[in-house]
Amino acid sequence: MDRSLLGVESPQVTPMEKPVRQHIAELQLRVQQLSREIMQNRKTREERNRVEAELRVAQQALTHYQQAIKLEVQLQRGATATGQ
Repeated sequence: MDRSLLGVESPQVTPMEKPVRQHIAELQLRVQQLSREIMQNRKTREERNRVEAELRVAQQALTHYQQAIKLEVQLQRGATATGQ
């Protein structure tokens, strides 16, 4: 697969080499930073729109990662309950 399609510039690091929990922690920090940035009144409308768009994307990604962790836990419990 062409790594440039994934938005990955560096050939050494793939996005999933970091644990999912690390992605979640980084996204939580980014959401906090963007939320603080939105509260600053020094932003132009264009800058504010950009920050709000990035915030929405970060929140969506965070939700997806959290749901993935929740599903993984459920699957592990199911596998344990069935003896797999």
